[in-house]
Amino acid sequence: MMSMLGVDLPQKMALAVSGGGDSMALLYLAADWARLWQVDLSVVTIDHQLRRESGAEAALVKAVSQDLGLTHTTLLWQGWNGQGNLPDAARRARLDLINGWRREIQYVLMGHTLDDQAETFLMRLRRGSGVDGLSGIAPVHLVTVSENDNLSASSSGLHASGSLHVLRPLLAVSRANLRAHLTKIGASWVDDPSNQDDHYERVRMRQFMPDLEAVGLYQKGLADTAKRLRRARTALSRRAVAVAEQIAHQDDGDVVFDLEALGEIEEETQLRLLAAALCWVSSNAYRPRLTVLENALQAALVGKNGALHGGLIRVHGTQLRITREYQAVRDTRHIVGNRGFWDGRWQITGPKIDGTEIRPLGPEGVQQIGTAWQNRPNYAIILSKPGIFRDNQLIACQSAGFGPAYEQQIQPSSFTSLLIEH
Repeated sequence: MMSMLGVDLPQKMALAVSGGGDSMALLYLAADWARLWQVDLSVVTIDHQLRRESGAEAALVKAVSQDLGLTHTTLLWQGWNGQGNLPDAARRARLDLINGWRREIQYVLMGHTLDDQAETFLMRLRRGSGVDGLSGIAPVHLVTVSENDNLSASSSGLHASGSLHVLRPLLAVSRANLRAHLTKIGASWVDDPSNQDDHYERVRMRQFMPDLEAVGLYQKGLADTAKRLRRARTALSRRAVAVAEQIAHQDDGDVVFDLEALGEIEEETQLRLLAAALCWVSSNAYRPRLTVLENALQAALVGKNGALHGGLIRVHGTQLRITREYQAVRDTRHIVGNRGFWDGRWQITGPKIDGTEIRPLGPEGVQQIGTAWQNRPNYAIILSKPGIFRDNQLIACQSAGFGPAYEQQIQPSSFTSLLIEH
């Protein structure tokens, strides 16, 4: 823990506890640590309300927390619509709810283990991931506002202050050892039946682990490999940042590369730059699949336009521009004057006009500023820029130099900040 935090310990921290063996073990261990170092530790449980037992499990965590002298809060997730990837949706919900609840707390502990690290490595290996994916779960992870597509105004700065850091101090500890510790101290935990449901990829990897151990591939070895790849990832990311400072710049929410200079660098750095640019303009938490990204890069280097990951890839002369795809934001709305971000990253302030909202300029907005735009090479680019509308009337669009001045800020402010994450 101390290696993650340094010598200046925060006064307050939080601990996310589900009631499962991993997080319950962390609860007991962290309570002792916090008492020793005089850190104010708060416990939070996310009740996803996906099983009838979830309420009782949250109550168990509350009772244990109170016995340990810790405050406890249960947050309810009501956003699951039955569509998409449930584990990913649940992960995003946890971050969103915790970020909205945490206020001045900037560090949240989570109970990921050696087993989780090994399972993650295998899952990503099966998908054909590169260095980034195979580096596994990071011990310390900085969560940015753009990381969750569903971050609400209340969880993107209305109550929270400072960045959110997720710490995982148990990544080198096995699940079996944690449960042995709980048994030794007479503590209870809950076994979620979904952890045995082989419809989930992680469960299948878990069930496959004994076969790997039979041929000498143990969890620790897989986790150690992930750790070494994480070192390589850090070095590659730093190289990408240095290159970006030389051949890329930001322009009105877009990333613009010197195409010739981009073509002269090594492919690994090219891919990192393109992935980070796409994630930045689209507010995507994850980079595109590697094979798809490789194909898009090769097309761009020979002058072909494309669309990927909610972004447009546009070649114009000596420049390669990455911008937002209009179709990805055409229905995105945000009331002028409300706190928070339009499209996950644009924060616009200025003269408040009742009944106005932020939405993409689109073809209708372009017509109001002059049809000459329709014949310009950057027509596809301007479509996705934020405009201020009242009903169907365009009030202002800074990108087009139309209407009164509004202040536009982007979060995160720097494209290069995402190179460390992507």
